[in-house]
Amino acid sequence: MSVKIISAQRCMGCYACMDVCRFHAIKMVQNEQGFYYPEIDDEVCTDCAACEKKCPVLTETGVPLGRCSFPDRKPSAYAVRSLDEKIRFGSSSGGVFPVLAKRFLSEGGIVFGAGFAEDWTVQHKPIDQISDIGQLQSSKYAQSDMTGIYKQVRKCLKAGRKVVFSGTPCQVAALHNYLGGFWPEDIFVVDLFCHGVSSPGLLERYLNEMVPENETIHSVSFRHKERGWEKYNMRIEYGDDKVYSKPFRKDPFLSAFCRKASLRESCYRCNAKGFPRHSDLTLGDFWMVDRIFPDMNDKKGVSIVLANTDKGKRFLSDLKDDLEVREIPENFFSDIYQRSGTPVERPVYRDAFFDLVEKKSVSYAAEQLCKTPFMESIVGGMRTALVKMGVYDRLRKLKEVRKCANGK
Repeated sequence: MSVKIISAQRCMGCYACMDVCRFHAIKMVQNEQGFYYPEIDDEVCTDCAACEKKCPVLTETGVPLGRCSFPDRKPSAYAVRSLDEKIRFGSSSGGVFPVLAKRFLSEGGIVFGAGFAEDWTVQHKPIDQISDIGQLQSSKYAQSDMTGIYKQVRKCLKAGRKVVFSGTPCQVAALHNYLGGFWPEDIFVVDLFCHGVSSPGLLERYLNEMVPENETIHSVSFRHKERGWEKYNMRIEYGDDKVYSKPFRKDPFLSAFCRKASLRESCYRCNAKGFPRHSDLTLGDFWMVDRIFPDMNDKKGVSIVLANTDKGKRFLSDLKDDLEVREIPENFFSDIYQRSGTPVERPVYRDAFFDLVEKKSVSYAAEQLCKTPFMESIVGGMRTALVKMGVYDRLRKLKEVRKCANGK
């Protein structure tokens, strides 16, 4: 007989419970929406509670950055981009991670991150060769298979290897719990400004829809920059030089992801995105770069990087020959990212989306439920234009002054 560890609404699917169980009583089982959840075989389980102790859901929660009560541990924020344009083109934003990975690998380290398996599912994997960095580069918008990863990280650290671990905030929180008091200087941890994770089963179904059954997939890119960084495409290369390519607002998988319809239930109540973080660096897209450093935006990608630790700050300082780094003033960062750390809002059509996927297809469900509303597109376009004209912040301040004058 199998039982759940925690509710499906709360479980983050980090795999830590399975990795820590030395009796092999836990396995990850896919549900009807394609997400993986742990189940315990109670005939094997000894009730040692090791799984509960390592679960990031059952540990202390963080808080949104705007309410962070740890002034000595508030992160410093930077706009960062790689000086190598080839690296940036192959990355989701500014190309920070490949530069970091190259430095550690050149020093004999090992890097763990999300890549594709042979069947194009997303899985965490280690690399120890600079030539393999491309496997972990760029975003993968489906939850990764973490089987055995925490064990491998611990084994490498015990052997004295330098380790880079890159993952979502919940995966980093799980690693922190798994390692417990063993958190050596030789580990460098990177997490993300996380929007959430899509279903592995949904990705599999989507690829089956997009690519004919008899064709072989050669590459998948969720953030291809053929139209530029801000207008990225989903791009699938398959068969004999065949290419599927669509803008993110028109591709069914990416439109569902951006409209928050395809996310794991726990993403809507995530307690791992709060601050202070367990990571040394937090990476994200600096979409607001035009508001403060417009000359950095050459349409090829700029990252916003939070240095959460002194180790993270030293890394940015040590790699100034490879990265352009500009510090973001605290008042600007606090204004723009004060809600960072809060979960995304659960859309009312989330269940309907998965129902339509099951009854029809991913494409049909996205077409019916995940189109960007017309007025939202207009407002977004106007905001972008005002930012580029350099008047957006002045208009915002004027609006705030009027609110104060009216007693609102």
